[in-house]
Amino acid sequence: MRLTLIKSLLSEIKYAELEQKTKLPDFKDTDSKVIPILQKAIQQRKESFEVFAKAGRDTMADLEQAQIRVIEEYLPAQLSDDEIRAMVKATIDKLQVSDIKSMGLVMKNLNIDAALAPKQKISEIVKSLLTK
Repeated sequence: MRLTLIKSLLSEIKYAELEQKTKLPDFKDTDSKVIPILQKAIQQRKESFEVFAKAGRDTMADLEQAQIRVIEEYLPAQLSDDEIRAMVKATIDKLQVSDIKSMGLVMKNLNIDAALAPKQKISEIVKSLLTK
């Protein structure tokens, strides 16, 4: 299962590389290009897992879960909520803002790699800190 999955992921990466070469001749398999492909693969498998689980197809659901765990091994560790909150608080203090109207400014100035934390989670934390 692991080998088949990795071959499939490599194929997706190669496809993205070929697709981008027409637009960006210097496309390389860098983390910033590969990580979104892996995140998309995880999302697809999570959706499949839900479908299989609802249909009572436990074997297929278990396979999807196993594939998710394998893909996650190749992704950087996600930041915890506390780590995100500390980064957001530091940015808010640096910008000296205190109201929700400044949310866009805070989001723009945050220096958190999308691979380390989902934007939705970051947005929720910014909103919660600015509405206090």
